[in-house]
Amino acid sequence: MGQALYDEKCAVCHGAGLRNTGATFDLRELKQDERARFDTAVLNGKGQMPPWRGIPTQAQLNELWDYIRTRAYE
Repeated sequence: MGQALYDEKCAVCHGAGLRNTGATFDLRELKQDERARFDTAVLNGKGQMPPWRGIPTQAQLNELWDYIRTRAYE
């Protein structure tokens, strides 16, 4: 489920399959202890990223985080 959400909402900017193009932050660089940073950026927006508050459910946010973490660099 996290991959489907990523593919639909995130891949256009952050890269298909989490393969970053260099144009945006590489989500694979997020560390395990940066969940709050992730949630804040997704819900409130950051830089060119628009806020998603009210769009993903908490369950979807959890699934998206889990998908990203399974592909993290560390």
